Amino acid sequence: MYFCKMEFIKKLSFILIVFITSCSRVHFDTPMPEKGNLVKAFPLDIVGTYYYADSTMNKDDKELFYNKNYFGELYKTRDSINYISADVTISATLAYYNINYYAFYNSSKVDTARVALKHKNDKKTIDGNYLIFAGNIADTLLNLSKEDKLKLYNGTYYFNHFDTHKDWEVFQFVTNKDHSYSINLTNAEDELQLKGYMVDTNSSFNAYAHLTDEKFKEFVQKGGFRTKYKLRKSRM
Repeated sequence: MYFCKMEFIKKLSFILIVFITSCSRVHFDTPMPEKGNLVKAFPLDIVGTYYYADSTMNKDDKELFYNKNYFGELYKTRDSINYISADVTISATLAYYNINYYAFYNSSKVDTARVALKHKNDKKTIDGNYLIFAGNIADTLLNLSKEDKLKLYNGTYYFNHFDTHKDWEVFQFVTNKDHSYSINLTNAEDELQLKGYMVDTNSSFNAYAHLTDEKFKEFVQKGGFRTKYKLRKSRM
């Protein structure tokens, strides 16, 4: 799942880029964990829509992105502000994510021509003095009607997505003690931890990890899948 879409997406920086691109993650040579129970469909208690539960996201360039579910019309107190609304929907055989992003500008306080050029590919609306630009990113996390696999191991679900490079991206789906949920991804720190287990694919992409179940269990116990996205399940 790789996207390279317009300048605004680049401004989402690490918090979203690591989610929507596979280049920062560890890939595996087989669905993991090998001894996990293969699940043919998502159980009913998992099926539903989950929204991203963190209220703010700090940025490398000192900007701040606000989760739209929490901050409503906060934009009317600022010259400019960014919102994000993200959710994951799971049905019996399909899991996909949807990210809506919004940029608000007070037209009396900013260079409107420069702003319009910056967001030339985004949908534009007007609310009083405010220019509002919006866009969307969506893609599949898991499709059980195709090659993808869902495994259950020690109470945790593992999404195994068969990648176009013929290896597997693996995500954890975790139920937390506070009744929230998390989708956890591997990152560059995880790859460094598994350096001795990486197999060179002789391609321009990246190597994949070859792990026994015992080593995979150890990897998880030592904090593997370090990038975590906290989710709340919608009651609707």
